Amino acid sequence: MSRLDRLVLLLDTGSSAFIRNTAADQLSDSAKSHPEEILNILARVYPYLKSRKWETRIAAARAFGGIVASSPVWNPNEIKEEPLKNNKVIGEKHQVHQSNTVKTEDNGDLPLKIKEEEVEGESEPLVKIDPEKQFEKIKEVLSTSDNVKLSDLNFGRLINDCPKLVASGVSLLDLNNNKDLMENLKLTKQLLNARLGYGDPSILIKQEQEYKRLKKESEQNRMKKEKEDLAIKQKEEELTKNSVQSQSSQSKGSAARLRAMARRRAKQQASNQQNKNAPVDLSQSSLSSSVEKDEPKVVKTEPAKFELTSQADANTLVMETKVSSIAFDESVGVSDKIWKFQGLYELLVFDLFNPNWEIRHGSALGLQELLKDHAKSINRIRGYTIEENNRRNLDALEDLVAKILTLFALDRFGDYIGDSVVAPVRESTAQALAALLVNIDESVAPEKVLLEKIFNKLIELVVQDPVVFQLTIDKNRSSTCWEASHGAILGLKYIVTIKSDFIFRNDKVFQSVISVVLDGLQNHIEEIQSESAALLIPILDHILPYNKWLTKIVKTIWNILESIHDDLKSSLNNILNLISSLAEYPEVLKLMKDMSSGPMTIQENGDASHYYSFENLMPKLYPFFRHSISNIRKSVLQTFLSFLNIKESASAVSSSRQWFQDPLLFRLVFQNLLFEQHPDILALSEKVFRKIVNKNLEYNELVPCSSSIEDVFKIHSTPLLNLILVPLGINRLNYHMNNSDVLKPNGEPYSNETQTNNSMQHKRGRKRKSPPADVMNKVSGEEGYIASSATPSDSEHPSSADLHVNIDAPILKGDIALLGIDVFIRTRIAASKAYGFILSSFNSDGEILNIFTRLKQSLNSNLSTPRIYSAMIIEEYFVRLGELNKHQNSVLVNLIQPVLLKYLNEPEKLPYYRELVPSLKAVRNNCSELFLRFEENGGVPHSKIPLLPVIVQGEKQAGNNAFSVADAEKVVNQYYTKLFKLLSGASKFTASEALENSKQVIVQAIENINELKSSRNITILSSFAGAALKIYINADSLPPKLNPFIRCLMDSIKSDSELYQYNTAKSVAALIYKLVDSKKSKIYEKVVKNLCSYLSVQFPEFQPNRDLHNVIFSLEIQKSVAKLNSYENSHITKVLGAKTTLYMIIEYYGNEIFDRLPILQKSAFDSSKSLLITDENVTYEDDKIAQSIIDSMGIIETISPKLNEELLFGSNLDLNVLLRGLKSKYSIFRYAASKCLAILCKHFPIKTIPFVVTNVLPLLKNSGFLSNRQGAIETIYHLSNIMGADILPYVIFFIVPVLGRMSDSDPNIRVLATTTFASIIKLVPLEAGIEDPQDMPKDLLEGREKERSFIRELMNPKEIPDYELPVAIKATLRSYQKSGVNWLHFLNKYNLHGILCDDMGLGKTLQTICIVSSDHHNRIEQFAKTGLDEFKKLPSLVVCPPSVMGHWEQEINQYAPFLSVLVYSGSPTVRNPLRTQFDSADIIVTSYDVMRNDVEFVATKNFNYAVLDEGHIIKNANSKLSKSVKRIRAEHRLILTGTPIQNNVLELWSLFDFLMPGFLGTEKYFQEKFSKPIAASRNSKTSSKEQEKGALALEALHKQVLPFMLRRLKSEVLNDLPPKIIQDRYCELSDIQKALYKDFVKKKKNVVEEDLKNAIQTDEGEGNGKQHIFQALQYMRKLCNHPSLVLSSNHPNYMQVQQYLKDSKSDIDDIRHAPKLLDLKNLLIECGIGASSSSASGSLKKHLSEKQQKQQEQQQLLSDGVISQHRALIFCQLKEMLDKVEEDLLKKHLPNVTYMRLDGSTEPRMRQQLVTKFNSDPSIDVLLLTTRVGGLGLNLTGADTVIFVEHDWNPMNDLQAMDRAHRLGQTKAVNVYRLITRHTLEEKIMSLQQFKVNVASAVVSQQNNNLNSMDTDQLLDLFDVDDKDDGLGSNGGEAEKNGDGEDGPIDDLGLGGKAKKALGSLADMWDNSQYEDEYNVKNFVDRLASRKK
Repeated sequence: MSRLDRLVLLLDTGSSAFIRNTAADQLSDSAKSHPEEILNILARVYPYLKSRKWETRIAAARAFGGIVASSPVWNPNEIKEEPLKNNKVIGEKHQVHQSNTVKTEDNGDLPLKIKEEEVEGESEPLVKIDPEKQFEKIKEVLSTSDNVKLSDLNFGRLINDCPKLVASGVSLLDLNNNKDLMENLKLTKQLLNARLGYGDPSILIKQEQEYKRLKKESEQNRMKKEKEDLAIKQKEEELTKNSVQSQSSQSKGSAARLRAMARRRAKQQASNQQNKNAPVDLSQSSLSSSVEKDEPKVVKTEPAKFELTSQADANTLVMETKVSSIAFDESVGVSDKIWKFQGLYELLVFDLFNPNWEIRHGSALGLQELLKDHAKSINRIRGYTIEENNRRNLDALEDLVAKILTLFALDRFGDYIGDSVVAPVRESTAQALAALLVNIDESVAPEKVLLEKIFNKLIELVVQDPVVFQLTIDKNRSSTCWEASHGAILGLKYIVTIKSDFIFRNDKVFQSVISVVLDGLQNHIEEIQSESAALLIPILDHILPYNKWLTKIVKTIWNILESIHDDLKSSLNNILNLISSLAEYPEVLKLMKDMSSGPMTIQENGDASHYYSFENLMPKLYPFFRHSISNIRKSVLQTFLSFLNIKESASAVSSSRQWFQDPLLFRLVFQNLLFEQHPDILALSEKVFRKIVNKNLEYNELVPCSSSIEDVFKIHSTPLLNLILVPLGINRLNYHMNNSDVLKPNGEPYSNETQTNNSMQHKRGRKRKSPPADVMNKVSGEEGYIASSATPSDSEHPSSADLHVNIDAPILKGDIALLGIDVFIRTRIAASKAYGFILSSFNSDGEILNIFTRLKQSLNSNLSTPRIYSAMIIEEYFVRLGELNKHQNSVLVNLIQPVLLKYLNEPEKLPYYRELVPSLKAVRNNCSELFLRFEENGGVPHSKIPLLPVIVQGEKQAGNNAFSVADAEKVVNQYYTKLFKLLSGASKFTASEALENSKQVIVQAIENINELKSSRNITILSSFAGAALKIYINADSLPPKLNPFIRCLMDSIKSDSELYQYNTAKSVAALIYKLVDSKKSKIYEKVVKNLCSYLSVQFPEFQPNRDLHNVIFSLEIQKSVAKLNSYENSHITKVLGAKTTLYMIIEYYGNEIFDRLPILQKSAFDSSKSLLITDENVTYEDDKIAQSIIDSMGIIETISPKLNEELLFGSNLDLNVLLRGLKSKYSIFRYAASKCLAILCKHFPIKTIPFVVTNVLPLLKNSGFLSNRQGAIETIYHLSNIMGADILPYVIFFIVPVLGRMSDSDPNIRVLATTTFASIIKLVPLEAGIEDPQDMPKDLLEGREKERSFIRELMNPKEIPDYELPVAIKATLRSYQKSGVNWLHFLNKYNLHGILCDDMGLGKTLQTICIVSSDHHNRIEQFAKTGLDEFKKLPSLVVCPPSVMGHWEQEINQYAPFLSVLVYSGSPTVRNPLRTQFDSADIIVTSYDVMRNDVEFVATKNFNYAVLDEGHIIKNANSKLSKSVKRIRAEHRLILTGTPIQNNVLELWSLFDFLMPGFLGTEKYFQEKFSKPIAASRNSKTSSKEQEKGALALEALHKQVLPFMLRRLKSEVLNDLPPKIIQDRYCELSDIQKALYKDFVKKKKNVVEEDLKNAIQTDEGEGNGKQHIFQALQYMRKLCNHPSLVLSSNHPNYMQVQQYLKDSKSDIDDIRHAPKLLDLKNLLIECGIGASSSSASGSLKKHLSEKQQKQQEQQQLLSDGVISQHRALIFCQLKEMLDKVEEDLLKKHLPNVTYMRLDGSTEPRMRQQLVTKFNSDPSIDVLLLTTRVGGLGLNLTGADTVIFVEHDWNPMNDLQAMDRAHRLGQTKAVNVYRLITRHTLEEKIMSLQQFKVNVASAVVSQQNNNLNSMDTDQLLDLFDVDDKDDGLGSNGGEAEKNGDGEDGPIDDLGLGGKAKKALGSLADMWDNSQYEDEYNVKNFVDRLASRKK
């Protein structure tokens, strides 16, 4: 699967919108990069517009839009050329030689070829075109007579007579003529127009007749084909019977294979016909198909192209000739005369009327994207004048508008989502219409006329005048077709937004639109009402000046609200959104205020009032406060907030009650605070409530005699207080609210029956059984609260009268398990604060005293939560009194304060809370159960068992002796020990485990209940402290004893929940303010120090880490991340509390913070400043001092975001302090400083980023101080993590410095550098579009441009400038090699490392020699200039396979003779003397084996370049060889390999671990993120999710590694390289081989299977089990080659074989028993190798004397040519098989064949000489090689034939081997033959090779070196014996059966067979959220605007 296939597939299979959109964007990028392939890419995407899945169509449309946007707008009149009719070029200048004409196969798969001798001659052109005749034909075809005019539209006839378009049905174009639609676009257009009533109806009759005729012909052709197939089958059977036996099996196999292939091909074709996602030919259109019909295509040869490449020698240029290609003469057809998307456009228009709504929808989406950019291109022709083209375009646009309006009239599909309907086809088509109108310029007269026509037609369709339309009225429907009106209103909705200026400048159009909207708002069809409201919202700005229309709109809306009786009305959401939008305009509010003072209206009850007054209007919104849709609740609140902002003037007020004084409004908004679960809506509710209270206070000041807040609210004070004080239970114990305390919007209370349930339970119809009384645990106290289990009782079902959805049922029931405790806490806190807030506005002491008396009772409650919220009410009351400057009532203080102080001073008096009773009862039950176990299991007498109290603490009847936690502790500590001693010895043995388990359950329960009680105590005491503190502060005093207050508050800061903690933080801050004002410095300093100490727990400790110096602390933390997370989680509450409090204090004091709290300044800055006055390498003996420095930097890190920049950097923080911290020898100091600096960069980038760039980045280059480099890289690491996307404007500065450290000598720096680089490199593509930050220094801006050039070169190697070699290389570089050297120099320049993975034979060695020699020269020059150590001479190291060491030596001496080469190889005695020459040599060449053996010596040396030739050898990261190589120390690292990936993707990690350790993460991380998903996705059986995951992983891996890999294929860069032809030759096993093979397989398969199981269970890996398997496989491979390789005297079948040989009078070495050798002999003779010698071979030769044989050989040599026609390389895996080829074949049967041999026995130093000899001596016919020795790195272009006798498991090894001949320098076609024994292990090896080649192409290139990567099924499959002739195996038929059978495979839903097929026809479902974004007008307009940019 190609990359393009994967991206297209993700459009459909992507699991999220992000993934699908990413795939769409990448397809768009592909189109931009390859504009010539736009149509091909579109052809793949287009079918997905027809998908049944919504998300697929949306993603496809996104891709579609991006692709077409990348194509320039077609405007042929801008192209400077003569008009078409005057063009004399065709047929005159472009004459085509007949000899160049090429006939191709129909399928177009064969490449075009030209014979050279034919090209040379000249002849007349094949075709000569008359341009005048051609132009006349084009004009005829391009006629616009088929276009529909808007004046032709008859909506009445369309609605009455035409077929309607619903979800699916019969097509309007159902006359299928068995031809591709693209061939008949013009005819189809005529058919469509006729169907819609716009064309000649007679064409329908003709087409019907044509359809019948074609159907009859098709049936006749089918019957004829069946007869032909039957005849062919009979002939095949006859041929099979008459074949010779030697040819029989082969012919039979071939015939079977052909039949199997035919079956598969037929099946594939059938599948393709059904495949809706098959690519479509989009290059044809109605304009092009008719012209090109019956015209022969003319081909021409393009002139040869030349490319010049400069060389190191300034006087030398290389000219490369590119082979001429054959191309169609585009001037003959019309493809260059019309718009390239014309065919696509026509297809989309036809699809608008498809019977399936999904296809109509996809077509609308596609049209929308196409029209955004190319509406002006439609129907334009090159050769026409601009006036003619403008007219043609306008006619086409009018035709399209007519089709769109027709669709509005015919489409009836609606998707009902919940209680609303969405019409996706009509809405998307309306968007397409808007996209079209964007391109209409109303300043151009004809276009303005068209615009007016469109508006008039839309209005006409909306109104549907019965007289004009003459509609057929259905008694079940309204007098108009509402769907058609709905579609037209949708069109208007988008158009008025796009063309608002045109509308509002045209008074007639404007009035029509407003009239339509007003009618729509009053329409009884909810969908029309909803869209009419939506239409108004975006154009309100334009309506404001028209007071008349505005008044009508406002009145209409309020009338609608009065008529709404169902909160599920579908139009409600848009209507409320319209009200909310209107309320944002002061003009509307003023208008409404004026309306409210209009004439009086007599109401039904006889009272006179203003109908449009706020008092009448606002209550209409009350029902929507608790609407089930959160957006509606939010809109209502925002509307009220807008109305509350109306300023009341003293002259306009009256004494009558205002709308905001309505008691019910107070009550309903307050209930919102109690019930709202969404935090943002809850906050808005709180804002509205406080605004209502303040509005009333303001009004009371203006009108003193008006109703006070107390009068309005007092009737609600008691029920609301009851609701607030309802206890919060625990899981499985809920406390219900009293339903009668909750009011409905009409002011009536809810009944208990209807309120305490969710209406959805009622709809289920099944009642749950009530639990027994003992399970219910009902607890009733003096408060009257009822607690029950979470299971509802029967009485909880609603009455049928309540039809509204009750979203508040879980809150009313107190269902903590469902909602979570945080929801309840948040709402209760909000309600408590609001209650205290409004209570402070009361003026009556009596009413307040009554409420406070009730609050006092709650403060003493046996329930915990009433205590908490009572205290919060009191606290807020006194806070508000202080804000209002009211004097506090001493009676209230005396009533409340003693209670609060009592518990603060004596917390032990807090009771055991009623909510915890169930938990304590559970503990008691556990204790009883433990005693029961002692009695039953241990045999303890009942009399010895202690008695436990029955009543537990907290119950109403509980006394001093009730069961408590202390009793439970006594049970496990005392009673357990005593009772255990009473057990007998046997009982202790049998019962001890059960008893211990029961004991541990009790211990755990005690811990839980103690923790629960302690938590509630902390919350209660902190709320009491806060309330009491506010009383003192309000009295301008402090408590006499501060310790209890501080203790309770700080306990809450340390451990309370976040919601309560925020309230406590406010109290602590208030205490500090008062202490500061009271000058109690010792106390507030202590509090601030404690807060700072709480912050310090998040910082690392110095003492345990004092010995960490040369490590990076961030990496050390990652190693113990689990431990760190546990530590952070245990302290997060304390840190959060301290941080919240300090932030409040800083915000309160602002810039005076350090003046008022100098202790905070001291804690933050003083300790760290000591770094400036100490040496960087100072040793801290005192841990406390060092810790204070770390804490200081941590506090700066925490509080700096809230500090003013001038305050922070003015006199407090010196960034040089942090710089010294980064240089410290202590890792922990560097860590603290780097994190602190990163935080400062995030919040103060302009101040700190320049400091980092100028002071920190240079530290990365400080080679003398490791700590400096570590501190700098750690800073950048944290910077990238903390700043995230905010680093974008500055990311460019860090790329190059970080890259430079990826090759650092310190592994920690390398890891962090590569990790950082991998994260920031992803942001680089976005950097260019970011605006320059304000106040960025000019020098940084200039430097950024320089860095950007690097990024461009990194991302696109073509941008790299040419590098002139400073040395004279004695070679001619081709252009691609020059580019490769440029890329290598780029890596060198920026200290990068990479993989040069060019195809085999492209000169990787030469390119490497160029860059190594150049850098060697540059270092010498730089050292001579500067004398710096960094430029000292360093040798370069080349590590390569032994067989190519001589090749490297020869190449270096040949191309760069000025470099000295040392070949470091041989035995240890030879190598040891060579070590002294390391420093003097320029290049050292050694082998991997030597590197592994001498690693201790080599690792001590420093090298300039480390080059790994055939670097994939280090693919196994855990091998000793890889580990040794990775110890090489070098400035630059380079890997050369044609196949960088071997067995799996994980091996790529090993290569990059050598280049840039850490760049791809850890091995485990890489395995999980990349390797496993990619490997899984290659399996055809994986799910779509796994396929998607693999595709995404592969895409991510591509992006990360490809900048550091350069790969060119021979097919891309070597136009003159001859072809490589691979052929497989099959041979049958001999009789001996068959017998031995079958016998072995049958005996060994079960043994192998058992070994596999044992290996898996014992995790043997390379143990005995795997060894047995490999031995078995090796036996089978040898047997396929030659029986003598396995047959020895101890073989179990040895005697049988010997008897067979004796009977057949043959020898085991006879090649008749090894068909491979026999076939190899025939193959060599066919190649002309040894053809004559075969006559002298065999038995006749044995009768000749030695002298006669010699004479015959001499005569043969003289009679034959010295050089054979072909020369061959023969590869074997095994040296033994190579011996057989040499001894049994060449010497015995082909003695005249001259050959050489290269295998492991050849000395490494002699191998290159042997290769040179073979290449230079053409008389040598054959070179025998083993694949391992001869398959890598050698240049064997002297041969043109490659023969594989054996095959590697690893396909890349064979590919490498065959490319020894097919490489640069080869002038002949290379034929590759692979000898394969049929029905054996070898066939399976070849299929496995093909699979691995497919996997390889997915990443870069891949290879498999052994069997370790194979899974169990693959291994066992190798032991299957396939006796079938067709080669399909036994699984093939079964698989086919499963695929086609009725049961079929099981899908992801667990469905198969009929169920799967049945459900397959159903469209996918989606939720409303997918519609919300797509059909949001603002989003659509924004998308249009972004495209126009």
